[in-house]
Amino acid sequence: MNCVSDTYSEVLGAASAETCLVCHSNSYALPGSPTQANCSCNAGFYESGVLNISTCTPCPAGTFKPGASNADVTSSVCTNCAIGTHSATLGAMSRETCQACHLHSSAPPGSSGKNNCTCDPGFAYDANPQREAVVVPSGFNNYFYISAMAQNWNKNEIFFH
Repeated sequence: MNCVSDTYSEVLGAASAETCLVCHSNSYALPGSPTQANCSCNAGFYESGVLNISTCTPCPAGTFKPGASNADVTSSVCTNCAIGTHSATLGAMSRETCQACHLHSSAPPGSSGKNNCTCDPGFAYDANPQREAVVVPSGFNNYFYISAMAQNWNKNEIFFH
């Protein structure tokens, strides 16, 4: 008796589906899987846990996992969003969730939000809600340029970088 998808049975020669056990949540297994080790985390989830107790946990913000296989190391772990990108999505399944920082700014790998984007040298964020990096005019440093802009915008919207 072979177990159906998303189940497994460690009983050799089982004659009943009652021996089939369900894989942990957010995982799958192919029909006829003989052990719990054949249960693989779905895309957007990675295997976590200790000893023989494993669970599939959503990939943290700033990462993604497109594959659904614990046998393939490249798809059993969450991958960081690339340098210069960010993602606030938990359980992301594709690189497309990683959004680029605005022009003239960058972020470290695995950044979880646009607030991780910092201006390139010679640029500062203006106070608009889009968080765009603008050129710091000659004669200003980032602090004094942002301070001058703050006269026209709410100071709580100013980002110092």
